[in-house]
Amino acid sequence: MSQRLIKLAAGWAVAVVAVAFLGWQVLGYVEEVWGPEANPFALKRPLMPQRPAVRVAEIVPPQGGIPRQSVAYASPSADVPGWRFQTNGSKPEASAAADPVALPWRGSEKPLWRQSLGGQGNSSPIIIGERIFFTIADGGPTLWLVCFNLTNGFGVWRQPVSREPFPSRHEKTSDAASTPCSDGSRLFVAHAAAGTLSLTACGLDGTPLWKTPLGSFEARWGFTSSPVWRDGLVVVGAENADTGFLAAVDVETGRIIWRRRRPRSGDESYSSPVVRVLGEEGAERAEVVMAGLERVEAYALADGRSIWGSGGISSTSGATPAIAGDICVATSGYPARSMVAVRIGTAGGSPALLWKEDRESEIPYVPSPLAHDGRLYVVHDDGVAHCRDLATGKVAWKRRVGGAFSASPLIVNGELLCADESGRCTLVGLADGKVQHTFSLTGGCYATPVVVRDRLVVRTTEELVCFDLSDRGGMSDLSGNSSAE
Repeated sequence: MSQRLIKLAAGWAVAVVAVAFLGWQVLGYVEEVWGPEANPFALKRPLMPQRPAVRVAEIVPPQGGIPRQSVAYASPSADVPGWRFQTNGSKPEASAAADPVALPWRGSEKPLWRQSLGGQGNSSPIIIGERIFFTIADGGPTLWLVCFNLTNGFGVWRQPVSREPFPSRHEKTSDAASTPCSDGSRLFVAHAAAGTLSLTACGLDGTPLWKTPLGSFEARWGFTSSPVWRDGLVVVGAENADTGFLAAVDVETGRIIWRRRRPRSGDESYSSPVVRVLGEEGAERAEVVMAGLERVEAYALADGRSIWGSGGISSTSGATPAIAGDICVATSGYPARSMVAVRIGTAGGSPALLWKEDRESEIPYVPSPLAHDGRLYVVHDDGVAHCRDLATGKVAWKRRVGGAFSASPLIVNGELLCADESGRCTLVGLADGKVQHTFSLTGGCYATPVVVRDRLVVRTTEELVCFDLSDRGGMSDLSGNSSAE
């Protein structure tokens, strides 16, 4: 009997060792493809100790402010380092558009590559050099920052940003709705959990650098605002109903440089801050523009002091303002829809009202407006796009471009690309709004696509897709999938 037990125990031991060895080989393959964090048994490198949570109160820098230095991007004229941000010099427009080329883009049927994501999220990709970064929620409590290769779509690494429970949210948004930003050498992710809004920084290789709690945050529909970077500071907006604030954080240390209270309106808002740059090169100054809570307001980037403000919108804004030169257009969607255009002065004071629109059918709630070449392009949540004169508000054209919309329009090779929630994409002419081409993506589309150099990168509900926008790729599909009116 004892010999039988010994043999049985030895057999089980061999089996356990064999299974463990095979399992470890599989996990090694997963780690090689997705990085160490994909292996649940790999040793995790923890973030640096969190700073204690701070109350939502104003933090004011010392008199005279703190000098800041800009960090050069890896490719200043071509990267997409944040939401609705172009590095086309010192004065970025509120657009993620490519420079128009002679040939229109018709390469929709043959993407360069497509990659399954294995998680959900509405955040748009950002692109630094040959790397694509965005956030993914895995259905559990973990928010991931992930990296893909722009050339071939291969996964490079992924790093957990937060493992705390997500706040409640609207069914159409996601737990990964805030788009990261970058200064060219670091990545910054704003995220809300356990009633606190935090900002986390990582290196371009995914190495954790610091994590800073910014203040309390509670909102019925989740956190969607995206951070913005400029001059050594990352600015994050938290539009709480009673404790809303705007905070600027030092990129190197994670220290809060300043924080200002936002207006109290009894509701919350979901827009993202925009940086507007003034002055000549070498003597530039920047201000942060924020729309929501019944106000459009601007703050000095260096120290957070209030510069100007304007009313005209209602409490809840889902869209990011569009700024071109000295004109700012902001929208709001609840409890009443409104769209207002103001001319901003250079020396502060109240902006001058240019025009205002109150018709609900003309005003988007979630998709952000796009200012380009003296015109404003808007896609309504219900699928109707229209073009206005930026200075007068006069409508130039109006066209149905799909069903329900969450993603914002962008310009691709001189045409307006509109991707609806079902994944149906429509390209229309900028001048007349005529439909030039249509195609469909695999899965729905809630995240705004981005253009970088000669590539279009689209995040759908199922995969990440990259299309060729070069002259060769632009004419690769003439298969009759176009429609014109």
